[in-house]
This record gives sequence, structure tokens and C-alpha cells, in this order.
Amino acid sequence: MGYPPCANPKHCDNSSCCTQGGKYEWPELLGKEGTIAKTLIESENPGLTVVTKAADSTIAVTDFCCNRVLMYVSPGGSVVLPHPRVG
Repeated sequence: MGYPPCANPKHCDNSSCCTQGGKYEWPELLGKEGTIAKTLIESENPGLTVVTKAADSTIAVTDFCCNRVLMYVSPGGSVVLPHPRVG
């Protein structure tokens, strides 16, 4: 899956700026199955797209997007650190 078009109209550089008081991180999903976690995050906030990356990915994400949640998963498919967060 590719990244969605980046949205950052307020030129935020941190997750809490993007959500204006809404939820911007999901530490409680660590260890949960990735597809279930993705569905939960996107159902809580339909304006977000979860982008799943392999835990051992060496590809750096350099842009900060208020409409994207980066979620890292293990080879077995469970959510690992860093926990899912807007950005």
C-alpha cells in the first residue's frame, strides 16, 4: 500500500497539533493483530489512513501528515513499537 496524499494544512510538526484534542496515538494496540488494529483506528477516525510498515523496515518516512497513522508490525502480524501514532 502506498501513502495517501499528505494533508497538513496547519503545518503541524507533532501528532497532537493534527488532532486538535482528539486521539492521536494508540499505545493500547501494542501486541494486537495488525489488521484488527488498522480497522479500529480507521473506524475511530475515518479521516485517517493507517499505513502498515514492517518492523524491520529501513525506509524512512520524512514527511509529516495529519491524515496518516504509521503502524509497525512484526513478521507475525502483531503491532510493535513504536506504537501507532498520527504523523
